[in-house]
Amino acid sequence: MIRYHNGDDKVVLHKDDNPGLFDYLSKMEKLISNPDSRGAMDRAQADGHGLLERDGEAPPYPDYKAIRWEGNVGENGLITYETWDGDKVAVAEAVSPELFAQLKKNAEIMLKANEQEKEGYAMLHPDDYLTSEEIAGATIGPEGEVGDGYVRAEIFDGDKSRKVIVSRELNPTLYDRLVAEDQGRRNNLDMVDDARGDSQLPSTGELDIGSMETREKDPKDSKRSLTVSELTWQKVIDGWKKGIEDGSIKEDDDRAKMYRALRAQGTLEGGLDMVTLDISKGQSTSGTKGEDFETIIDGRKVDEQLTTLFSSEAVQKDFLDAQKSALDALPNKDEVTKKLEDMAFSEGYVKHIRDLQADGKDDLAAADIRETYAQLAIANPEKAAEFAQKLQLDATIVDLDKLMANPELINDDNLALATQDVVKTVLTALKKPVSTCRDVPPRASTNSSTNSSATSRPPRISARRCRNWATASSRTAKSPRATSTT
Repeated sequence: MIRYHNGDDKVVLHKDDNPGLFDYLSKMEKLISNPDSRGAMDRAQADGHGLLERDGEAPPYPDYKAIRWEGNVGENGLITYETWDGDKVAVAEAVSPELFAQLKKNAEIMLKANEQEKEGYAMLHPDDYLTSEEIAGATIGPEGEVGDGYVRAEIFDGDKSRKVIVSRELNPTLYDRLVAEDQGRRNNLDMVDDARGDSQLPSTGELDIGSMETREKDPKDSKRSLTVSELTWQKVIDGWKKGIEDGSIKEDDDRAKMYRALRAQGTLEGGLDMVTLDISKGQSTSGTKGEDFETIIDGRKVDEQLTTLFSSEAVQKDFLDAQKSALDALPNKDEVTKKLEDMAFSEGYVKHIRDLQADGKDDLAAADIRETYAQLAIANPEKAAEFAQKLQLDATIVDLDKLMANPELINDDNLALATQDVVKTVLTALKKPVSTCRDVPPRASTNSSTNSSATSRPPRISARRCRNWATASSRTAKSPRATSTT
């Protein structure tokens, strides 16, 4: 039961009479009965902020002009924000707990952005994009170098460069791509092979199915055989071209869009032979360079479109069908597949992964798992899924055997921890890109900062590419400001 004044009337409200109103009034009572949050609310309202009287989603990160609080972030249960459109809003933890938690995270990110801006790094927003070329050419710092959930990079464009910082909370896909690129450099296939050699396992080259030659010859060079990856793409592109010509693939189909985007990307990279008409010479062809089309074709947009379209269901289905067909053209398919599966499902491989973990080489173990999973996914997607499950189970047994050596160590906590590290390694490894796509980089913008306030919209950036996809360029914008008062 709650008693409250409605104008001059005194009202008694029972929860069963109006549950929604009862819940709202209970939250408001909690807010005004706390001297700290009540005082902060009064000051916020005096400054023109209206109290948000609902819960839900916080505004998108780029919409904030400033976020402010008193003392430490959120300690008195109130945070205010101002948008670029001029809205001034106060969010109370007692009234809007979910939105308050999101706003607190955004405030902490803005603090990090303001801090890093002093060192020349611009925080990238959720819709910022780095191309595959940009990531491949970037100097990338270690994950967590300036705090958990952050990675920094310097992006190069000719003799110019820009520094960016990416938050896992704001842009998880771009964060994972940068971290994967960095870990790939620190734990490359040569290092994976060295470790496998110590464990007497086959090298990655022996099991790299995508690079193995098929029975099919290169249409442009009859002396050269196409690899599984090359034949896969040839079949995909030929199928799409035929489908577009005969009308079975419509103009708005993702496969048609992908086909056009690939042609645009190819034009930017290699140019075109264009038909010209000279009154004195008649019709002829003349070559053009990719750079001739840079003002006509938006390379960054093409790169971003390729990344998006490659995950389309229709595109993936055709790609996997073509990959299966290309694999069938491998002369020693059964022999290679058996060798791969024998290694992946062997006790020796499980021990190999556990030994790497025991030596503190978790990232190298993850790199090995990614490579093995990627090759299994080409050979047999079902086996790839089985591999992930079996690796977790087998590695758990290894840990439990170790615990059994000392029965006193066995308790509920240890039984839970027995699987924790291995599961984390497997899941971390498998969430990284494993297709024929590679990652690459772009440019950023600048932010500004103060002790605890956020202001400005960073740049637009992005990317990922498959084999010969590329691009570059970005635009800058205002950055938000996080601010604290004492």
